[in-house]
Amino acid sequence: MPTLRDTCPWLGFTDHLRKLERETWMQLGEAVSRIEHIAGAPLEPEAERKMHTAYMIKGALATVAVEGKTLAEEDIREYLGASLRLPPKAIFPELKINNIVDACKIIAASVDPEGKYPPLKPEEIKNYNSLVLQELEHREDVVPGELRRHSVVVGINRSVPARDCEILLEEFCAWNNGLEFPAGMEKSYSILAAIASHLYFVWIHPFGDGNGRTARLIEFRNLLRAGFPPHVAQLLSIHYSLTRSEYFRQLDRANRSGSHMSEFFGYAVQGLVGQLRKQVEVIQTLQRETMEKILVMSRKS
Repeated sequence: MPTLRDTCPWLGFTDHLRKLERETWMQLGEAVSRIEHIAGAPLEPEAERKMHTAYMIKGALATVAVEGKTLAEEDIREYLGASLRLPPKAIFPELKINNIVDACKIIAASVDPEGKYPPLKPEEIKNYNSLVLQELEHREDVVPGELRRHSVVVGINRSVPARDCEILLEEFCAWNNGLEFPAGMEKSYSILAAIASHLYFVWIHPFGDGNGRTARLIEFRNLLRAGFPPHVAQLLSIHYSLTRSEYFRQLDRANRSGSHMSEFFGYAVQGLVGQLRKQVEVIQTLQRETMEKILVMSRKS
């Protein structure tokens, strides 16, 4: 039987880290610091609800927009910027966005009673794909939630044979569930692992359609599993959407390089840090608004 090492010889999470640039490690340190700051930032319930809802929809919008199926670039930048303003419903196909929002809600709610995520299973991934393609038009040879039965080309390379998708999906889940990180570096490594899971899944390309959206949902799940707040776990998708051309260029470069990840890691982590800085600004704005409300109320009393 084939294994990921046989069919996808690039699989080897620690192998990729040996070539990680020093600057990327430094940016990871900033990312973890800012995530801890954001997770501990006090917000009134209404402000927290507003931010959570806004980033959930922004993340869903970004996940679809990455594939160029929703908005023009200027619209993407307008609605995925630092503000919490949401696009009016008329500007995007609501069903596509709702599919992603529903999937994100299911993922966020899939923790066990102890607050931990259960092991990722192929059936769960198939369900993600079924959700993102639900009620959308697709080719006749595409069945939402079912593995493809035809060959496809990913970037410049032909993807893994259709007959191997089932076993490779099982091995992908086993790899994802078995990751262990050095003590004290769990957060940094979990960010890299989430990005790696995105790339591995895209390269396996097990479904007839929706692989990119499904990969970004797996990445979102892995960030939540690492303990990151949901509004933080959406930021990589927002970065990919805002830099859509560079995103596909980086995917192509990783493919052409024999599937090395170091440059894609650098691109993704740098973008994550940029989005985290903007989210800190948003939180500070919300906190100032709260203080202004308190001052107004105290003056009235």
